[in-house]
Amino acid sequence: MNKVTEEALDKLFDDKNFTEISKSYHAYEITYIEYLSRMTELYAKYGVEQFAPKGQGQYSIIKILNRQLAGKEITEADYDMFLKRTLKDIEEESYYKAQQELSKTNT
Repeated sequence: MNKVTEEALDKLFDDKNFTEISKSYHAYEITYIEYLSRMTELYAKYGVEQFAPKGQGQYSIIKILNRQLAGKEITEADYDMFLKRTLKDIEEESYYKAQQELSKTNT
């Protein structure tokens, strides 16, 4: 990674919005879709959009969590916290997709 990119990433991580977006997401104040959108904008602000979170299939996250728990890479408390967040993301994503489908049929 070049020095300009490292400096831009340092500035990004120091940005108070970066921390606020993450905290809002983990506190269930914003949806996963909104989190990805806002983070993409923030990464673009610093010219490092190639490093922005791309979103991952929620079911693959559950598989990773299961593997990490089995390998004792995370505690059960961490597992429960991340699993709860992931299941909430699945619920919100399903609702969002249903709303999109509904709006397509109504137009």
